[in-house]
Amino acid sequence: KIYSSRDEFLKLEKEVKRLEGSISEAKDSSDVKGDMLILGICYWILGKLNEAVKMLCELKSRKIASYFLGKCHQELGDYHKALEFFERSKRTEDEEFDIMLDIAETKRMSGDPQDALKLIQKLSKEHDDDADLHYQWGYCLDDKGEYEDALTHYNRAIEITSDHPNTLFRLAYNFDLNGDDDKAIEYYEKCVGQVPTYTNAIMNLGILYEDHEEYEKAVSCFEKV
Repeated sequence: KIYSSRDEFLKLEKEVKRLEGSISEAKDSSDVKGDMLILGICYWILGKLNEAVKMLCELKSRKIASYFLGKCHQELGDYHKALEFFERSKRTEDEEFDIMLDIAETKRMSGDPQDALKLIQKLSKEHDDDADLHYQWGYCLDDKGEYEDALTHYNRAIEITSDHPNTLFRLAYNFDLNGDDDKAIEYYEKCVGQVPTYTNAIMNLGILYEDHEEYEKAVSCFEKV
């Protein structure tokens, strides 16, 4: 919702300023720990990762703070710390699927798709109808060079959630690499219709439009970027 319009984005920035003021004026930090947690998460949403880490580290004994610290460190490329915080954020068995998938993603991003794949396959026994799981499964196979099997899981993710943005981007990107411009354009166009929009998807779509001499469409994409 935050990225659905500029007005929503400005509302978040206004709330961030309010929280910052409330925290700075507080005499006792224990009175504003709830605000600190919300502010840390807001920083993460805004992409202010270092500020988010600084704020959330003061609350890392809370599982939700540990979870978002994991997300921050994952995006910062510090995969060891990300895994550490994701492990600390686990709750009950029923609630931990999303966290385990984050752990699998972090393992893949750190260059260990095989270990990530083992965890994903284990999770699939009870969560085979989850689009995020099949997206991660496909991505791991992509990284291992098993492209046909990867496509099977990307297609399964789209069957479950037709507008799954991550999968749409990966499909478009793979078609692009393989020189299937028509399919790449089709999937990039679907991807850029999602909120928030992948900047890389708009850029790549613009380049394809340019290659096909659709210059007005290309210019429109580059202006959006």
